[in-house]
Amino acid sequence: MDFSPMEDVGGFGYYNPLQGPWVGAGDCEMSDERDGENQQDSGNQAPLRRGRKNRVSSDERRAIQQRRVNLMHEEEKGPQQDFAAYEVRESFFLDQLLAVTERLFRQCLRMRAPILLELVVPPIFVCITIILWSLWGTDHFSATNFVDYNQLQSVISTNYYVTYSCSRTPGGVPGLPVCDPVRLVDCEGDESTLPVKGLCVYSWVGVPELLGSFLNGFTGRVAQVPSLDGIIFFQWLARKHSTTSAAEIGGLPNTRFSAILASGMLYFVGDLQVLGGLTAELARTSGYFHYVNGGSYATMAEANVQAKTNQFNWGIVHIRRFDVDALDAIIYLNNTAVPDFDEIVADAYPGGYQFNRAEMYAISGYLTLQKLISEYYINQLFPNLGLRTTAYIASQPFVDYHQSPLLMYTRDIMPLIFVLAFLFSVASRTRAIVLEKEMRIHEAMLIMGVKDSVLYTTWFVRFIAVDFTVCLFITVLLKCTYVTQSDPFIIFLVFFLFTLTNIPLAGLIAAFFSRARLAALLSPIIYFVMTLPTVAAPKTNAALTTIFALLSPSALATILQQILAAEATRGFSAKSMQSSLYEPKTIVVFCIMIADFFLYCLIMFYLDAVMPKDWGTTKHPLFFILDPIRWLRGKKGGNCEAGGPDGRAVDGIFENDGVKEDGAVRLLGLRKVYRRGGKQFVAVNNLYWSLCEGEISVLLGHNGAGKTTTLNMMTGMVKPDGGDCYVYGFSVRHQLSRVRQEIGFCPQHNILWPELTCREHLEFFAQIKGLKGAELEEAVQRMLNETDLQEKVDFPASRLSGGQKRKLSVAVAFVGRSRLVFLDEPTAGMDVGARRYTWELLKRMSSSHTVLLTTHYMDEADLLGHRIGILSNGSLQCSGSSLFLKSRLG
Repeated sequence: MDFSPMEDVGGFGYYNPLQGPWVGAGDCEMSDERDGENQQDSGNQAPLRRGRKNRVSSDERRAIQQRRVNLMHEEEKGPQQDFAAYEVRESFFLDQLLAVTERLFRQCLRMRAPILLELVVPPIFVCITIILWSLWGTDHFSATNFVDYNQLQSVISTNYYVTYSCSRTPGGVPGLPVCDPVRLVDCEGDESTLPVKGLCVYSWVGVPELLGSFLNGFTGRVAQVPSLDGIIFFQWLARKHSTTSAAEIGGLPNTRFSAILASGMLYFVGDLQVLGGLTAELARTSGYFHYVNGGSYATMAEANVQAKTNQFNWGIVHIRRFDVDALDAIIYLNNTAVPDFDEIVADAYPGGYQFNRAEMYAISGYLTLQKLISEYYINQLFPNLGLRTTAYIASQPFVDYHQSPLLMYTRDIMPLIFVLAFLFSVASRTRAIVLEKEMRIHEAMLIMGVKDSVLYTTWFVRFIAVDFTVCLFITVLLKCTYVTQSDPFIIFLVFFLFTLTNIPLAGLIAAFFSRARLAALLSPIIYFVMTLPTVAAPKTNAALTTIFALLSPSALATILQQILAAEATRGFSAKSMQSSLYEPKTIVVFCIMIADFFLYCLIMFYLDAVMPKDWGTTKHPLFFILDPIRWLRGKKGGNCEAGGPDGRAVDGIFENDGVKEDGAVRLLGLRKVYRRGGKQFVAVNNLYWSLCEGEISVLLGHNGAGKTTTLNMMTGMVKPDGGDCYVYGFSVRHQLSRVRQEIGFCPQHNILWPELTCREHLEFFAQIKGLKGAELEEAVQRMLNETDLQEKVDFPASRLSGGQKRKLSVAVAFVGRSRLVFLDEPTAGMDVGARRYTWELLKRMSSSHTVLLTTHYMDEADLLGHRIGILSNGSLQCSGSSLFLKSRLG
């Protein structure tokens, strides 16, 4: 006798992989002699052998090929069996929702740390702002009248500041004395863009101090409008020591410093005769005017063309009318030289005199030019008058007011703290969602019949409960501290709506990850980047801010900026939502945030359906178009989709050919190909097989033979590359959710939650299958007794041994009373006694269930299997009853 080599497959037995080409299938008939044969002690079984007498002859091979052709013709006719006679228990959405919600609630009670962190972290960030507010305090200002005519003579003019400067060389800066060689002077700086050279300041004064004294000299009290030479002098001094302001690069809003830096050439437009007299008068009264005179032009277009040729420009004076009846002049300055015109009315004006507002008209030279043009006009009308005026600027009187420095100076940055308060929540939720996918718990629950909508809804319920509490607490904290004037309901509504958008945002981010650790690392970065547009550039125009509001963190930052600005004055109310003081209007950003919620949900559902994943099937990117078309064409219940040529071994041993039409489960050419290192690896090669009602079918094979891959394709955990599987007439490819209502599942890994007890696991999986009341209790008690877990009924899964966990996983598969049960190596990790106990359980259960079991133990397959299929390298090598295989293989 010539025997082929044996392969060790682990466990207690061996089997022969039967090498050869692919072909095959099996039937649903059971040998009457099987029970007697199975009484043999599996430990004494001899290895499967194949002699020459059992090899397939050429005639038999041709017969097999002919039967295969006949089989393909039969499969094209479609499913003929009507399975309506089987009673199917269908669980309703509400039943599953209550079951999953109860499970989540129990887990939350036993895993307090993550929940406490979600509850505590956001208020901690808010407390940081409260600490800053308490440290900065609140300033109180009494009523003040700035105008005091008795002090006009003591007002400091710009000529006073100029006395602290000098020229390093004679004639370097006209009008300035040569620097005293005995005194230390500061002549550092870039003079390449200045028309004069050698501008210095005495060191004991210092350039920053001298420039600051001039810029900060306008404090609301009476101040003299600077002379033309004084303005030009400080423009040179500022440009020498800093060529670019933060306002010019968009870093800060327009300020006093940006106003003094808006310097350069001054152009005149209008009647050339009038302009000739005006410029001559300015040149006569100013020693520096000729340095900044850019010329006179008849039209604005000519002046603009000339202005584009110079790097530094101060402005354009357009004299539109100059006669005895009227003076009409327009002074054009750089946009950084005057207050921001986008803010006509200051939304955060608390009262009193505030910097970087009216004084910018004096510092930029606007008032100086206005004064000089008016003087010249009057003197032209009254030549003998010889008018020379001294103009002053002062603030209007104001009443008592309070000012919070925190709101005044950090209202553009404060929203960042509030947005970052929820960073931990988004990151932890993203990690939790990805962790369920990584541990395959999510997909396992889907296989057991839980609806996707139920899982999504329970996540929303769980997160909303936490967020509602957090937002309520934050609102109380703010109302009791520094946001006292604004409507608390609006504050709560804004925060709560934002947290709602964070739920689908976490799911959206989770769709891109399959590893929880990586998701936990990168999700905070993604969230932070979504915050930057509004916080980094708070003065962005309204159109861009509206677009940025599509990122919910930026939308929250925008609304909080507006609320804090209003809090500095009269507070934010419902009317403020539509106030034109805010651009864009608050109501617009609020509505966009509502739209964000639905948009994120839509994207989350879509990505979850189409993104590639390690476990679970993905849909076509255009499934929302193709699925309705398929439904309209009736393809969902249409013909069988058989795979390619039968992939079983041509010279294998098979008890009857063909896939039985009355099989409870029919595998039609299932195929799965993986790619590793650029090479293709066939995990399952066109598998044709069937399972019969009330029987235990066994897939036997070594590790890597394709057993688990086959099971994963049958349950929808892995999408097949070819073929289909029909469960009671329903297609796994096209009716997966319906198929899963029939399935009880025990995967290789344990789908157990460490915090839940044995009873809670069984109650949960029974409830999602639709069991209630006495029926539920009876099913739970029965499975506890059948698996010998009565003494561990209230033990959490984390305290069970490995074998006890496998018993519980087997009990989970059967407790829902599903017609079809898949067991992927259920006895792995059990000791010998537990394995035999489980075998007896499976034999008892087979009378009321159709069972598919995978194993690499020969004795287990021999004892349990009504039909056994042996897989090797993804191919079905032989199939039949235990007695048949023994009779043919020895």
